[in-house]
Amino acid sequence: MGAGGAMMSRHGRIAIGAAFLLAVVSMVIAHPLLARQSEPDIGPPALEAAIAQSHVALDAILNGDPSLYLALFADSEDITLGNPFGPFGEGRDAVAATLANAASKYQRGAARVERVALYADENSATLVEIEHDRAQLTGREDFSEFSVRVTSLYRRYGSGWRLVHRHADPITTMRSGATETVAMPGNQSELSERQAEVWQGEVDYWDRVNSRDLEGYLDLWHPDFTGWPCGAPGPADLSGLAEFAEGWFEGMTARGQRTVPTQEAVIVKDGFAITYLSADTQRLDADGRTATKREKFVHTWQATPDGWKIIGGMCAPLEAYDASVTAQADDDTILDLSPILDNRTRVIIEGIRSGDVSQIMALYGPGSLYAADNETLLSDPASIREFWVSVAASPAHDATLEVLRIERLGPGAFVEIQQYDVFDEAGARMFGGYASLLWRKMGGRWGIAADVSN
Repeated sequence: MGAGGAMMSRHGRIAIGAAFLLAVVSMVIAHPLLARQSEPDIGPPALEAAIAQSHVALDAILNGDPSLYLALFADSEDITLGNPFGPFGEGRDAVAATLANAASKYQRGAARVERVALYADENSATLVEIEHDRAQLTGREDFSEFSVRVTSLYRRYGSGWRLVHRHADPITTMRSGATETVAMPGNQSELSERQAEVWQGEVDYWDRVNSRDLEGYLDLWHPDFTGWPCGAPGPADLSGLAEFAEGWFEGMTARGQRTVPTQEAVIVKDGFAITYLSADTQRLDADGRTATKREKFVHTWQATPDGWKIIGGMCAPLEAYDASVTAQADDDTILDLSPILDNRTRVIIEGIRSGDVSQIMALYGPGSLYAADNETLLSDPASIREFWVSVAASPAHDATLEVLRIERLGPGAFVEIQQYDVFDEAGARMFGGYASLLWRKMGGRWGIAADVSN
């Protein structure tokens, strides 16, 4: 009896185990939340039809038409929509406005949609997708490619399904907090996908600089940008960027200037990236000879719905440092002075036009001297400022400053001989002449120590 009981017990355990396994399998088959397979789930036909309509509506959005997508949403005030362009829209009117805002940014677009997962029961469904979009941004001729991750919530109404919530954002790759970094000059083949995407922004930047594509150049900047431009006395924001860039491009064209960048390092962390690069710029000097300058650049990029944008940066001369002779720099290795002088010209013109001479005053160092004519010598900041205020208040509107000669006095000083002309808004010459300026490096930046004009 003991042996027979043991046999029955063993058979009973086998039967119980088989029944338990069958129950688990039945639960997995019956419950869609547990039935995750290697391929995303397929919903009931009516739900799949609604999802297919959303893909058609997405293409319409990328062609400037929000109406098809709005028609997918339930006629209810508890619907919500979130996208990268602003806060959540809650209610029918807000959702309509949010869709219209998104559609206004695109034209001639199309999308490819990748399903990640679908969770559904009889009355509701949650869909997770990645949208791979390609479209022209409004006002641009070239096409942009971008991807967004999307979560959509559907609710069953009778025999059909309607959207009640959609949320899309541009984060489609791993954001574990780890930093992607590379430091192999020019070796783009070893960049990760995201690093290559950021570096392409640098390639676009210099292509647009070299082709003098003003509109494309301005499109690369983040509206909150602050950086330290080449030759500028201090950091600057985007105020006056368009006017500055237009003058900069004109000067580059006149000098036959072209820049070739070299990748030094790319760092990507979450929604920000930093690019380090060296750049060789060739141009014609005053004697018609080809001159080359080397600079180093750092750009900080931020991911936006419209792609990566430059939100910070700076540049400086790329000089070879010898630790044993850092205080004995040869005159020929002193930085190229054209960015300093170009910035001076821009600052003066902007100050005359705007009436704000604060940036002009920032060009002068402590104890500077200024002789505006053959009879007056101004030796204090208040007097120099008063002179420039009077110029800004006059009909003066534009100026040309041509550098005739540079005399280098050492690593920390040089003399500039220039010819200048000042014009009114109609282009009539008001006055002009010659000036000799002594520039000195003071407190780590270049400033005018003496300015004598006639």
